Amino acid sequence: MSGPVLGVLGGRLLGRRTGVGRYLANLLREWSAGSSPFARVIVATPQPVALPEGIENAVLPFAGPAGLWEHLIVPARLPPVDLLFCPSYTIPLGYRGRTALTVHDAIQAALPGEFPFWYRYRFGAIYRWSARRADLVLADSQATADDVTRHYRVAPQRIRVVPLGVDPMFRPVDPRPALRRLELDDRPYVLFVGKMTKRRNIPGLIEAFAAADDGAHRLVLAGENTLGLDLDGMAHRLRLGDRFRYLRFPSDDDLVALYSGATLVVYPSLREGFGLPIVEAMACGAPVLTVDASAMREVAPPGTAVLAPGVHASELAGPLRAALENPTHRAAIAEAGRRNAARFRWDVTAAQTLQALAELVDMGVPHGH
Repeated sequence: MSGPVLGVLGGRLLGRRTGVGRYLANLLREWSAGSSPFARVIVATPQPVALPEGIENAVLPFAGPAGLWEHLIVPARLPPVDLLFCPSYTIPLGYRGRTALTVHDAIQAALPGEFPFWYRYRFGAIYRWSARRADLVLADSQATADDVTRHYRVAPQRIRVVPLGVDPMFRPVDPRPALRRLELDDRPYVLFVGKMTKRRNIPGLIEAFAAADDGAHRLVLAGENTLGLDLDGMAHRLRLGDRFRYLRFPSDDDLVALYSGATLVVYPSLREGFGLPIVEAMACGAPVLTVDASAMREVAPPGTAVLAPGVHASELAGPLRAALENPTHRAAIAEAGRRNAARFRWDVTAAQTLQALAELVDMGVPHGH
């Protein structure tokens, strides 16, 4: 079969799949299920990996760090392809062919104070170079596209916005079996899901909850405590007692149940590239409170979520209290959110991504920016 060949950097498919790994796995699954303008799709990995039917695996063996594999092994040993799709911020140094790059956010450039110096030193330059080198940049949201233009100096015409999708597993379910397994009693709860990074101001969320709740609810946090915050200590100082619970890494099934059973899901982030937990919660029928900023404005338009003016406790407490005290409004927000979440489908994301990649090849865009 003749036609263009698409290469894909697949290192993120190895190990525990979070973030980019799930993004790429969903794209490949949808590409496998539909027709493609590419004669072959070749996914390069340092170790063998199971792939959907019709997707080829080019194993380029390497036992060292993932970064060295990408920048040393891939340029030297990747089979000939017409376009290399890089799904995670960086293009291999020394690769001379045509490339497309997904930038999921540019937060380390937009909010440098969020990250330690070593992180900015290690990744800042390669992220900027990759975005400027790519023949096409895919962005998860217009907010990210604007950040790429502003901070990486990439012309808007070289950027394509392709929103993410919501996995079909996120749907309303009976949460009670999972809540019993997680040793959560019948008390209603407010839920946060995600990595606890600085920009999400988890201390502010805990303080706002303590100020807003009348004692009827529990605050449940689920996700990686990347900052090493003393969550139990904060809850103790605010006298939350058994009204606070931290769950580190709930399974997918438990996560769906937690969303489905929540009185309110709160996502108090200052800046996001997309904010996938927002639409996952909406798809499970939960009302959402988030911040009127960055990509959250796109993912949760007015009327589909409660929008707080900022991430600090003083800005979160009022909207949080109002939402908890008004079940009628929560129900209306939940229904509008469920309809909103239906916009975000992986088959649409995959089709739009594939179309953008095919256009790049068909147009014969000169490479090597």
